[in-house]
Amino acid sequence: MKQTIFAVVILLFASPSFSQKIYFTDTTNVWHIKNNEILSSPILWISYADYYYTGTATLSGLQYSKMGGSYVREDTIARKVYIKQGVDSPEKVWYDYNLTYGDSVTATMLGVTITWKVSRIDSVEINGIWYKVWHFQNADYSEDHYVVEGIGCVSGFSFPNIFRMFMADSWQQTMCFQNNGVTSPLSKNIPNYSMPPYGAQYFNNVSSCVALVLDNVSTKNTACTVAPNPITEASKILLPYTISSGYLVISNAMGQTMLNMPFQNKNELLIGDKVSKPGIYIYRVTDNESRNIYAGKVISSK
Repeated sequence: MKQTIFAVVILLFASPSFSQKIYFTDTTNVWHIKNNEILSSPILWISYADYYYTGTATLSGLQYSKMGGSYVREDTIARKVYIKQGVDSPEKVWYDYNLTYGDSVTATMLGVTITWKVSRIDSVEINGIWYKVWHFQNADYSEDHYVVEGIGCVSGFSFPNIFRMFMADSWQQTMCFQNNGVTSPLSKNIPNYSMPPYGAQYFNNVSSCVALVLDNVSTKNTACTVAPNPITEASKILLPYTISSGYLVISNAMGQTMLNMPFQNKNELLIGDKVSKPGIYIYRVTDNESRNIYAGKVISSK
């Protein structure tokens, strides 16, 4: 049985016009996470959540980005990301980009302390910039984690601050990541789950986003309608209200962007003239002011 924490989790598939380094504490970042939990094997309970920053705060003279009840800052010179899990909580290192082969991280939860060692360091290209990828392994729990510089752990968002207590009772997967409103593809797949019995799964910000989109948009978003659908030259997206400033993105089923169009003061958007080939397409409408996201699927038989 599948449920969602948020009604729809859809990403913008677009390529930026220039390269800009991604930093973990950029307040425009959005992580779209899939939560998996075994209720009674092999039955899974699946839910979805967004992680994002809600502003900034200054604590003890240091600037933090706020995420829920936590406060995160990044020291680009020291190459470390720090977290305070509450205003009065001590600051600790979340990610250390200086770790090398054989280095380790530890975490304690409910009296259990676990250590993960760096077993491999790789790299991945995003928008023409290379980022390090750390592979952490834990012998006792057979638990692998992958941390991408600037994006964080794609196989458990809170790692290593919060970790799985048991081998396969629950796990998180980063499916899509946005920076400054753009979802940029990775140059290769990064494992975001690799334990039995569900097989290897990957994060690449393309097919991983498509999988999330197709899983969620079919019946869960009724705020917008497309008429007629399958689309004709006259088909329009009927918005739930007039959006003063927003943008429309249309992607094909492979995650390739067909259209990325800003608009102003619209309560409907002509879509029929923007799709020229047969297939299934995903549309995403974003309200820049409210950050509301509306998405769905359209079928073209042209």
